[in-house]
Amino acid sequence: MTRELKNWFIFLCILLLCVFYVGAAAQAKRNSMPAFTLSVYEGRVAVFAYGGAEPAEILDTKIASLPQTEAERLKRGIPAENAEALQRLIEDYCS
Repeated sequence: MTRELKNWFIFLCILLLCVFYVGAAAQAKRNSMPAFTLSVYEGRVAVFAYGGAEPAEILDTKIASLPQTEAERLKRGIPAENAEALQRLIEDYCS
């Protein structure tokens, strides 16, 4: 094999590894589970650990005080990937 052909072969291998890495990283991000869910418990907005049956925290905001579309969204559960996202959701729904 000539030197130029070897260089092209190395370049293509590196390129394929980069494409594989980016694809694997994107897949891992899509498969990651949120840490929290903002939902409803006994008529109030509540924070659940993702997949948890019992709330980690029950907030003062009553679901009846919210617009119907927002109440329905909360009843389905709104995922939050991390504590910052959860805090933003709480501010949106409870302020």
